[in-house]
Amino acid sequence: MKQTMKDRQLLQTMTDRIPFSVTVDGVRHDGIPADAKYTRDGYRFELEGLLVSVQIRTYDDFPVTEWRAEVTNVSDTVSGRVSGLIPADAYFPGEGAVLEYSNGDNCTPSGYSIFYSDLKEPVKLCPPDGTSCNGAFPYMRLQWDDHGAAIAIGYSGQWEAEISKADGGVRFKAAQHVLDTVLYPGEKIISPRITVMAYEGDTERGINLWRSFYRAHIMPRPGGEPMKPYLVLHQFGEGPEACRATEELQLRSIDTYIKRGLKPDIWWIDAGWYPCDNNWPTTGTWYENPENWPNGLGPVGEKCDENGIKFLLWFEPERVADGSWLAENHPEWLLRPNDGEPTIYNMLDLGDPRALSWLTEHVDAMIKRCHIKIYRQDFNFSPIVNWRRAETEDRQGMVENKCIQGYYAYWDELLRRNPDIFIDSCASGGRRNDLETMRRAVPLHYTDVLYGVHPVKQKQHRLMFEWIPYFRAHNMSWDNEDGTYDPPANRPLDEFAYMNAMVPAMTNMLNATDDDGQFALAIKMNAIHKKAAEYMLDGDYYPLTECRADEHDVYAHQFDLDGEGFTQIIYNTKAEGPFTLRLKHLDTEADYALTDAVTGQTFTVPGKTLSDGYAIELDPRSSKIYFYKKA
Repeated sequence: MKQTMKDRQLLQTMTDRIPFSVTVDGVRHDGIPADAKYTRDGYRFELEGLLVSVQIRTYDDFPVTEWRAEVTNVSDTVSGRVSGLIPADAYFPGEGAVLEYSNGDNCTPSGYSIFYSDLKEPVKLCPPDGTSCNGAFPYMRLQWDDHGAAIAIGYSGQWEAEISKADGGVRFKAAQHVLDTVLYPGEKIISPRITVMAYEGDTERGINLWRSFYRAHIMPRPGGEPMKPYLVLHQFGEGPEACRATEELQLRSIDTYIKRGLKPDIWWIDAGWYPCDNNWPTTGTWYENPENWPNGLGPVGEKCDENGIKFLLWFEPERVADGSWLAENHPEWLLRPNDGEPTIYNMLDLGDPRALSWLTEHVDAMIKRCHIKIYRQDFNFSPIVNWRRAETEDRQGMVENKCIQGYYAYWDELLRRNPDIFIDSCASGGRRNDLETMRRAVPLHYTDVLYGVHPVKQKQHRLMFEWIPYFRAHNMSWDNEDGTYDPPANRPLDEFAYMNAMVPAMTNMLNATDDDGQFALAIKMNAIHKKAAEYMLDGDYYPLTECRADEHDVYAHQFDLDGEGFTQIIYNTKAEGPFTLRLKHLDTEADYALTDAVTGQTFTVPGKTLSDGYAIELDPRSSKIYFYKKA
């Protein structure tokens, strides 16, 4: 999707001034002063012993402007109180805007829901627990009759936003939720980064222009190469997560998969590889359990390298359990949520340069020693209690802000030292997938709930396809014989399970000891996935149905790349009756060859029929993928 001159004009209208402000000792300073020094990436000026830097970038190839403010105490005394560092208090002109927003991943079936507001009442958004996508999603869209704006808030802690009507337009205000602090000499605070994309036309165009921008400028490129479709395989062992996985089991399983015709792109070892007494949340001792890994994890990484497989290893460095190596040896680096009562929810203070340096050196050494190609970082607790308890009255929000700065610095340094790796972001699923995190990572685990509840997965996938187009899904089926999901069953893998996991990367829940029939199905469906994923990654996305997470519904979407692509139709477990397929952006004067991805059967349909309405009827609990191109 390419920008137009009208897109650029709209962007200029929306961002003709950077709506930034900072308040020091009760005095608010709005905007960038006329005497500010212009630098290559923005403006700098001094204010009462503080150096204020407003970093601005406008992209040449997309109608996108983004900015972030930093404030540094450059004096040799404690600063005045910075009680507001607001990157955006913006006004977007135009009556009749509709706000589209979401609750993100709240670890319940209601997560990933999309909401709409005509702004008769202000919409206030704020994740409650310090994770940036839990209960409030930092991506939203304003849509007018003939144009729109996509907005992202890039901050990996607790942000807040308020969107309201104002003077014939819309007021958009966003900042760190709590910030009222002095700065010690040399200290710095950062604001959220605000990214605004303007576009002419409808929401459909806005979605696909954003996807194009995201692919070009946000999505990581490990080793300078674009992200690819990946098949993820694993063999956990008999125990919780990877607590009982062993070197022998991993090496044997990799060989088994390859010999049986299914070589993984990614080999995944999850939580529990460290000493934890078979209780994987006991984190904070970051070396291999010698009982399971007498030679460390290096042999597994070497085996992966020998076979062209990327080795993925799980970490959760910010959570530190009592009794772990970090808790025993460096309690001074921990942010505790209480007054010394036993807890597993200590937080490693990445705002402490000593903790940050140790973690960086230790994990970087493991990446190299173990041949890790994908560093997976999880985050399974709510940090807001740890932060607030550590912040004194005159330092509200400061510990949080420094932790977020350390989090970015840690990832940036790992990537600088290891440019061929990429990072997998996880936070009990997708609770920390704001745009600043996504500049450095991809979410190979976008949720921690309902992997096998197909209608809920469809709702989750829709939001991800719109905003964060590279992600991974599990191919599991939890439906019962009567089409319900409660209580959840756990069916053997079948075609329907694979069809509901057709996203850019797939985790196949196959077992290396499964029968030949399961392997034959896996090989067949993996080939379909790889072909479809190329269109998902490079093409435009069109949802063709509503998505209500209802097992009675038909779900359909389309991916198009320069006039060819595929459409998928899913009849959920209780869906019945005919469905009318209407594909988007086809040549109505041409005929199209449609190929059934599973059977290989090809037939021809006029483009006008596919556009105006093509009748399809499938059985409940079945799906079709049709690849199409001009005949």
